[in-house]
Amino acid sequence: MLYLRKLPQHDVLQNMAERIPEAEPLSIESCLLLLRVAGDMRTLLDESLAAGGTSHGRFTILMLLYRHREDDAGVLPSELAEWAGVSRATVTGLLSGLESLGLIERVRDPQARDRRLFSARLTASGIEFIEKTLPGHTRLVALMLAPLSDREKKQLAALLGKIDGGLGAARESLPAKSTTGKRSS
Repeated sequence: MLYLRKLPQHDVLQNMAERIPEAEPLSIESCLLLLRVAGDMRTLLDESLAAGGTSHGRFTILMLLYRHREDDAGVLPSELAEWAGVSRATVTGLLSGLESLGLIERVRDPQARDRRLFSARLTASGIEFIEKTLPGHTRLVALMLAPLSDREKKQLAALLGKIDGGLGAARESLPAKSTTGKRSS
């Protein structure tokens, strides 16, 4: 992902708004800063996870399975894909890698007609791995947000929730995709 390291000054954005009426300098400035900070946070978390022997994708799947570790039936890959916001093919690849490391196992439903259907669940090694990784991961998150008071963290969560709510309207404003997969103009 590419993010601006040097953000434009407010007067530059104001000048743009004079030429482009739709441009809202404060919105653009806030969006660029949010993207850069989120990108920097993601990079730092990725570096930490890599140092611990995993990737963001694998960690996400492990955490989803960890939430459901008491469920002997496991979790369907389609559910994992939906919860992680990725394709089923992506989850299948992640599960294969995690299985080869002995961190998850595939569980077949003996009642299922289709023998290809399976669920995934953590192995004892997977639970141990997550429980070993979580303290450092959560400590890093706490350090990143340490400059904020608890009140400010609640405000930030509320504000990000509002932005998240606005994404639907923004998505709907985009032109429809053409059959070639490119957006029409």
